Amino acid sequence: MLLGGKSDLSKHTARSGHGRKRKLQSIEQLRGRIDNGYTTLNDQVSRSIVEFAVNHGAGVIQLEDLKGFGETLSGTFLGERWRFFQLQEKIDNKAKVYGIEVRKVKPHFTSKRCSKCGFIHKGFTREFRDKNRREGYLKLFECPECGFKTDPDYNAARNLACVDIEELIRVQCKRQGIDLPKNDD
Repeated sequence: MLLGGKSDLSKHTARSGHGRKRKLQSIEQLRGRIDNGYTTLNDQVSRSIVEFAVNHGAGVIQLEDLKGFGETLSGTFLGERWRFFQLQEKIDNKAKVYGIEVRKVKPHFTSKRCSKCGFIHKGFTREFRDKNRREGYLKLFECPECGFKTDPDYNAARNLACVDIEELIRVQCKRQGIDLPKNDD
């Protein structure tokens, strides 16, 4: 087999190993473009979020504290390379200009809590949602308590918009007999 102009890779004169850095240079340039794309997207998203808050007279922007979620999100649209910290920093910096406070909220049950009645739907997990999506069902949050149906991301966003959402979740967990995860602080 001919590789690199020589008959065998195992021979000491094989040329295929030379210039590894040069051969990988185009891959590194592509990675740089991807990184720049994420930075640009984070700029655009953070600007939109802060503009929305300003236009609606919001004094606070609440974000889920996604520290430690990188591994969980691998394989999703956001993937491992998404810079959550960078996005949150950009939101924080832009919000300061307008005097808007940015709070980090623990993500426990923000996606499982019904934004209409407050009931926590323990069975609504990412695995459950993804299984239904694969089987052709709509991606839908449905509260077993009040029957409220909506998009799961919209439901979680409505929960994040609630004042003192962590306290509301704590009270509801106590009411339903659900143990909250230990503090990660």
